[in-house]
Order: sequence, then C-alpha cells, then structure tokens
Amino acid sequence: MDCLIYRKSCGASVDLRELSIDEMRRIHDEEKAWVAEECFKLPPFSPGRNELLNYGYTVVEKIVECISIKKGRFRRSYGASKNSVRILNGLIKRKMAQKQARGDLSPLIIYEAGVGFGYSIMSAMSLSPDNLNIIFLGCDIKLHPNIREMMEQHDNLRIEEGHVYNCLSEIPVNSVDIFYADNVIEHFFPDEAKNIFRRIADISKPGADFLLVVPNKCVRRTAGYHGFHFMEMSFNEITEAMGKNSIVHAYCSFRLFPKARIFLLESKTLLKLKLALERTYSLISVRFLRKVIFSIGAYEISVMRKLSAEQ
Repeated sequence: MDCLIYRKSCGASVDLRELSIDEMRRIHDEEKAWVAEECFKLPPFSPGRNELLNYGYTVVEKIVECISIKKGRFRRSYGASKNSVRILNGLIKRKMAQKQARGDLSPLIIYEAGVGFGYSIMSAMSLSPDNLNIIFLGCDIKLHPNIREMMEQHDNLRIEEGHVYNCLSEIPVNSVDIFYADNVIEHFFPDEAKNIFRRIADISKPGADFLLVVPNKCVRRTAGYHGFHFMEMSFNEITEAMGKNSIVHAYCSFRLFPKARIFLLESKTLLKLKLALERTYSLISVRFLRKVIFSIGAYEISVMRKLSAEQ
C-alpha cells in the first residue's frame, strides 16, 4: 500500500511507514483540525470548501489504513450499523407492500446520503433479487472502489461522488420514497444545513419515510474537529429542523437495554415523553446513568415521514 501523503497544512510530504503509531495519530488529528479551520473560513457550498473536505477524508482514510497495517489488523467501517440497516429494510418492505396493494408498478426509489462501503446498499438490494422494483440512488464525498464495482453490476444503482447538496440538486422533486442518512448529518456545516434539509424535503414524495442516524450531542459531545463532526444535534433539534420542512416523527425508537435491538412503536405519547426527557438531561448528574437512559431511548435514531398536503 502507498503510505506517502502530502500534508497541505505544512506543505510537506510524509512517508507514514517511517512513523510510529502515535506519530501517525498526531498527524491525523492535526490535519483534521487544519482542514476544519480552513473550511470554516470559506463560503457555504464553495468549491474550495468541498476540495478541502475531499482532501481531509482522503488523507485521514490513508492514515487510518496505515495504522491498521502497522498494528497487523484491519477494521473496516461500513458506515452503517446493523440496527439502522434492519430498520431501513423494514421500511423498504413496508413501502413495497403498500405499492403492491395500490397496484402501483413503479419502482421504489431509495436515496442514501453517505453510502460508505455499501453495506446498506447490498442489504437493500437483496430484498429485490430481480433488481426491477428498486432504484437505489446515493452520494458520498468520496466513492469507495467497491461502490464503483457494484454500479457496474447493477443498472438500478446510481451513486454520485460529491457534496450532498450538489448531488441532491440533480434529483427530481417529489421522486424519492425513502431517504436514509446514517452518521452523515453531523458532517454538515451549520451554515449549509438549512438549505440541505430543504432540498431533502423537496426531492421526497409526500408520505416518504426518512431514517436519520445522528450522534446525539447530549451524550457524546464530540462535535468539532473530531471525525469532522461540525453539527451534532439533539433529538429535539432534529425534530425542530425537519419539522420546518413538514417532516415529522413516524415512530418512537427504543431498546430494552443498551446495545440491544432497536424497536419502533407508533406512539405520540411515548414520543412526547422522549422529547421531554431529553430536555432534562442536564439534571441527570450521573454520567453513566445518562448514557444508559439515552441508549435505551435510542436517541440517535429518527424515523420520520413527510406530511402530505392534506395533513
């Protein structure tokens, strides 16, 4: 593997193979911090900001891979959790059943922002072996080679490389049945988020489902340069931001215990209780207890729906 990188922050070339793991981690953090600082200096949606982000993700990925090689083990991040993919598949099956009941023969259109390695795509495509009644669209700031290989094999798979807003601008209005974003929204810049949320709503059909997975800032508090998290949100903030675009919660998500399977329940009462509990999180002084409560409440999962004109 090529472990040579060019550091834009200081204009120096570095051969990562000559460095220790601690030295690579230091460069990893320094480049992320520099990229984030420079991005905030540039206008929203500017080509320069997109170019810097692309560089940041590329160099960070290479450093992580070189660290893995030096450790002697490689851990791949699929960009999606088993829980969220299971929920996505459930939404797909539900939508397909509804279309079949209506006699609607048009394909189900799914859009994923931030496809990563393609784990969710592979799982969703398995629900339609004939590849005729599902069209899977998506984007990522940098496409993994595996995604390009998958597109060569499937005509109904169309993934674009680039900024999410630019890619969404190519999608027709009122065309998407399911929108999915797993650990993507936190990477939006605050000065770009409003326009992105509006565009997400525009491309989605009335009654479209949304599955959003976002690190809850009430628990994690890792916003900033860490992992290029520029906009972690609370459950209440997601509710408010999407509500401005006529997108509301369709289900209340919860677990029976931390790290267990997530369940969905259509209950407005439970949802109100969940939102109210988050507003009082600061009153829970024991950090461990707070994490347990927020884990059971699955506060990182939002399953939402776009209201129709009649609603």
